[in-house]
Amino acid sequence: MLPPIGSYSLSVVGETLRLAAGPRAWSEAKIQQGTAAGSHALRTNILAQSAVFLYGREGLSAFYDPLNVKRHGAEIGKFRKLVLNDQEAVPTMDGPTHRTRKAFLLTAHTSEWIDGYLKESAEFQEKLVDLIKEAAAGAGALPGHPEDVWLGLEAGDEYVANVMARAAGMQAPLPIDFPGITYHAAIVARDALFATYADQLAKHRANPDAFKYSALSALLAKQQEYELSDLMILTELHHFVSTSSGLMAPVISAAIMGLATNPEALEWARAEADAHADLFPSVRMDDIGSQMPFLAWTIKEASRKYATLPIQLGLAARDFDFDGTPCPRARSSWPDSMQPTWTPRSGLHPKSSTRLGTSAARASVTSTMFRSVGGTRPKRIGATCPDELFLRSSVGEI
Repeated sequence: MLPPIGSYSLSVVGETLRLAAGPRAWSEAKIQQGTAAGSHALRTNILAQSAVFLYGREGLSAFYDPLNVKRHGAEIGKFRKLVLNDQEAVPTMDGPTHRTRKAFLLTAHTSEWIDGYLKESAEFQEKLVDLIKEAAAGAGALPGHPEDVWLGLEAGDEYVANVMARAAGMQAPLPIDFPGITYHAAIVARDALFATYADQLAKHRANPDAFKYSALSALLAKQQEYELSDLMILTELHHFVSTSSGLMAPVISAAIMGLATNPEALEWARAEADAHADLFPSVRMDDIGSQMPFLAWTIKEASRKYATLPIQLGLAARDFDFDGTPCPRARSSWPDSMQPTWTPRSGLHPKSSTRLGTSAARASVTSTMFRSVGGTRPKRIGATCPDELFLRSSVGEI
């Protein structure tokens, strides 16, 4: 059974974070300062720091994107009211774009489903907080600043943007190479996970009583009435799951580079995708930032199938080809103007007094980052510029 929101991502997040930023990485960084291994371990640890704060932003404030509901902390009553109000507005949804969403709203949101979701979400939050504390302590993230983890959870985007900038200057210049994910590898990984959704769909059809309150069962129950194709159902299921899995972005973006440089694992993922190609011929999503659930599953399964799969940072620190397409290493770095000369709690840069939490400030930061590496800001986010996409997400712009 495909788990509900929250629980799907928790084990993958924990497992991947431990692999990418365990205590060994931090101890190696202390011992081998200035060496290649030490530099690699430092980047790994900085990734762990970034991941902790993005966990807080994504994990606790954006649980339910399909309804465009931002759920904050203990506002359970407000959340439930929003769900019910949206359910009342469903009849006004017209056209194929809203058809799956309409069926989802009408069938999934029984009172039992809402109660179950809220209970599961609350339990997930408790687990998530414990995981963040454990991971931060185990990886040595932000030594001497344990309270920053809680501030990151509570303050959201503005604090995340400041912490990212401050972390960039802790070991200046910071070689931010984890945006160097290849778009083509992301597509293969995404399609491979879509195959598991297809398997789940078949299991739900065969035994609907076993999955009485799942979102997938709710959609299947109304498939004929609302003329839903399997592709539409699977796509909606992806949106449903990705809202909680998006918090994995920094960890998974680093880990997928291991997949991109492992031909054997990549070929296996490609075979999985090809085997179910009829289910997603028209699924083309340029925003690889929204594909983290697909990437997560592939990484987890590939690491079991291939024990030597290198799930670690630094693998994009060299150029390589993918299907004949040059994939240059990421050469981005934070500009001098972004060095940490302010107090992160204030959220203000002393030179400009610009609050990084605003959209305009974040956009300015991103543009400055690209000018600093001799480039121009691409007009289009997608297959041609995955680096910019992740940099924008890293500073909270998207």
